[in-house]
Amino acid sequence: MVQQVHRALEGAEDLLADLLDISKLDQQAMVPDWVMTDVAALVEGLGEEFEAIASNAGLDFRIRKIPAMVKTDQRMLTRVLRNLLSNAFRYTPKGRILLALRSRPNALRIEVWDTGVGIEESKLEEIFTEFHQLLPQGTGGRQGAGLGLAIVDRMVRVLECKMDVVSRPGRGSRFALTLPMEKMCEPQLSKPSINTAQIFAKGFAGAKLLVIDNDLSVLESMKLLLERWGCSVITAPGGEAAIAYLEQTDEHPVAILAERA
Repeated sequence: MVQQVHRALEGAEDLLADLLDISKLDQQAMVPDWVMTDVAALVEGLGEEFEAIASNAGLDFRIRKIPAMVKTDQRMLTRVLRNLLSNAFRYTPKGRILLALRSRPNALRIEVWDTGVGIEESKLEEIFTEFHQLLPQGTGGRQGAGLGLAIVDRMVRVLECKMDVVSRPGRGSRFALTLPMEKMCEPQLSKPSINTAQIFAKGFAGAKLLVIDNDLSVLESMKLLLERWGCSVITAPGGEAAIAYLEQTDEHPVAILAERA
């Protein structure tokens, strides 16, 4: 009973979060943070995330990547690909799933292939509407709330990229994103990197850390936790206080933990 209640609460939380995101996207309140993004590294991370799911489901999951830097919102692009992969796993009871990067003239194409139940051509537009679900016989499992592809459709438009879908009932589907790439990238001076593996090779003992958060209770709890790990912790309630501290000291922290605004 406790497990059932827990699953119900998780489902309600996911539903509310998705509805909030759709509302923000419809009101254009979700503004993309355009940065040069290593899409190959992003795809590799998603591959590691879904490996366990594939193993438990008995599916053959593979990724194919190429070096690719694209100017996009990394958080939104990750959300789009995660939703597409989740959808592929949900409707693929057996077979294969592929996440692939392909180069196109002045563009990068990201494809998600599956050998799942497929979609009838007459319903390809309907799958992007809110609360629309494909419920073919034999899929089983948790079906979700039918908002994943609705969020994908809105985020794709915000990211100014194109998406196309091809599918055959009983054979599988392919979702593809096409992202424009910068023709010319300004050369960037390489910055010396900090080898954190060497810094923390013997644990966190003695490491000097700077924690930035506007929630004083979070600051205090993080300070207590990190000090239990042997760290020397400096806290700051905001960016201005952190900069003021850094300007007054010669002993800079080896790492900064900061809340993203």
